[in-house]
Amino acid sequence: MVSPLELLREANREYPATRIVWPAIAIVAVLAIIESFRISWSVAALGAIVILILLILFLIVSAIAGILGRDRQGFAILRLPVFVIVWAYTLSICVVLGLCISCFFFRWPGSFAELVTFGQSVAVAKSEKPTQTPPVVQPVPRSDTPSASPVGQGPQVDVARVNACLNAIDKEKLSVAEVTVQSRQCLQAGK
Repeated sequence: MVSPLELLREANREYPATRIVWPAIAIVAVLAIIESFRISWSVAALGAIVILILLILFLIVSAIAGILGRDRQGFAILRLPVFVIVWAYTLSICVVLGLCISCFFFRWPGSFAELVTFGQSVAVAKSEKPTQTPPVVQPVPRSDTPSASPVGQGPQVDVARVNACLNAIDKEKLSVAEVTVQSRQCLQAGK
């Protein structure tokens, strides 16, 4: 049985023009990956520009290495620039990798999703707060003081006033403890 890799090698040997098709296949594959992961096209374009810049840098460094391999005098002249370029590239990769790891695991300087989408999806998610209807408070019969009121009836609660208090609480950004205190005050005010 023929493996796909052997089939491709045989096609390149028999028909050398198929080598021209590989860049187009690579572009279509990249577009399919971008679409399947639902990556924004602006982020993909930025990534493509960064990759092209890095490829040009790689070609320059490999050309310099080729020159240096043939000419020993060129090695002495270009040693410092090559040294600086190689170390700058290495350090930049290390910094980017470190920031990606810290974003992904520790959410510093922000979550990875915020940085990749430039904060667009997070801002939309924060602005779309689901609307909640406040709970309706019904009068609760209390029988702890049977002599003060008839059986089955307790103090009456002003439902409209309690609902207004709960709506006011819902609009504020309060902690659970503050909501509890505010709710108690609303219930006491509604008596």
